[in-house]
Amino acid sequence: MAASAFFVWPSAVLIYPLVLAELLVLLRDEYSMRKSGASLLRSVMAFVISGLVMTSLLLIPIGHLLKTVFNDIGPILRSSQPPYSFSLQIKNLLDSFKYSQLLPVSALIAFIIGRGRLMAWMALLVFVYILSTRLYLNRLIYLLPYAIGLIAVVYQIPFTLIANAKRRRLIASVGLSLVIVVSVSSSLIIRPAIALSQREERDSSILFSLGRESIGNGPYRVYLGAWEFYFPGRGLGWHMLNEYVDHERKDLSQLLSRADHAIFRTGDVDYNLASQLSIAGLQFQKELTDDHQHHMDIKHQFSLGARAYGPYVLYSRQIAYEGQ
Repeated sequence: MAASAFFVWPSAVLIYPLVLAELLVLLRDEYSMRKSGASLLRSVMAFVISGLVMTSLLLIPIGHLLKTVFNDIGPILRSSQPPYSFSLQIKNLLDSFKYSQLLPVSALIAFIIGRGRLMAWMALLVFVYILSTRLYLNRLIYLLPYAIGLIAVVYQIPFTLIANAKRRRLIASVGLSLVIVVSVSSSLIIRPAIALSQREERDSSILFSLGRESIGNGPYRVYLGAWEFYFPGRGLGWHMLNEYVDHERKDLSQLLSRADHAIFRTGDVDYNLASQLSIAGLQFQKELTDDHQHHMDIKHQFSLGARAYGPYVLYSRQIAYEGQ
C-alpha cells in the first residue's frame, strides 16, 4: 500500500514516517515476545521486498517511459520549491490555523501526557521538512494522520495505570473536546455561512459569461494564468495551456507564442511577464470584470472566504481577436 500510494500521488511520501513508526512498534513488540533477531530480520525483509515487488509491478506498464519520468523528477521538484522566505512560511502556517486546530492541540496533549513520543517525533520530522519546502494549507493536510495518532495514543492504555490519572484525563478530555467543538463549528457553521454569503461573487456563471463574451466558443488556444477558467474553458471548447514546471513564469515566451489568448488575474502581470507576452505577439485587449467583483468586505480582508472571481486581464493575438 505504501508503494502504491506514491504512484497515486507522490506527496504520499509525507506519511511514510507514520508507516515507519508503525513498523518500529511492530518490530519492538515482536522482539519482546520472541527474543529472536532472525524473526525480526524476516519481518523487515518481508516489508522491504513486498514494497519493491509492488513498485516493480507498477512500473511495468510505463517501462518505456522511465527515462522521461526520471528526467522530469528534477525540474518538478525544483518547481515545488520557490525562493525560500521564512516570514512567508510562518504567515502561511498561522493562516492555516484558521482552518484546522487539530494538529497543534493534539501535539500539545501528547507532549503533556508524555506518551506517543515516537509519533510526535515523526510528526515533527515531517513538519520540519514541509517548513523547509513550500508550506501551504493543502500540504499541511498530510499532518492530519499524525494528529489523529497523537490523540489516539493518549487513550491507548487505561488511565488507571498512569500516575496522576485524573489530571491527565482532564487535560486530554478538555483538549479533545475543544478540538471537536472548534472544528465542528468552523466546518459545519462558519465556513458554510461564508460560502453562502459569497454565492453571488463566486457564481460559476460569471466565468462562463466572461469567457464567452471575451473569447467565445471554439477551439481557441488559451493560456490560463487564472486556473479557475479551466472548467468554463472546457465547456467553451478551448484548448488550454499552462506551464507546470516554470510556475514563476520566468521563460514562457515559447509557450505563449502558441496561444491565441492569455488570461491572468489583475496584478499578476509584472514587467517580465508583460515583456514575454509582447515577444510572443500577445497584446493587452481589456480587463474582464463583473459587477460582483468590486465588493470587498471583512471576509476578504482576513482571508476567511475564497477569492472572488476577477478582475482579470485578457491578452490576445491581434489576428485571433479581430477574427471573433
